[in-house]
Amino acid sequence: MLVLEAEGFAHHSSRTDRVRDCRRYTELTVWGWAILRFSWEDVMLHPERVRWAIHAWLERRAGRPVPPPPPA
Repeated sequence: MLVLEAEGFAHHSSRTDRVRDCRRYTELTVWGWAILRFSWEDVMLHPERVRWAIHAWLERRAGRPVPPPPPA
């Protein structure tokens, strides 16, 4: 159970938006979901970081070593 989330500034423009997002994150975690959050910049400009994170999560879940992240 994995959630991928792309974070941008457009949906966190108010305190209410931030509270709602934090509650959703907490509820998903309580129910056993893993959540990988990515910045808009990484999704659009550095997709290799997104691919690495997903691959690393799958490797760790399978009990295999996690590969090193790509250079920043």
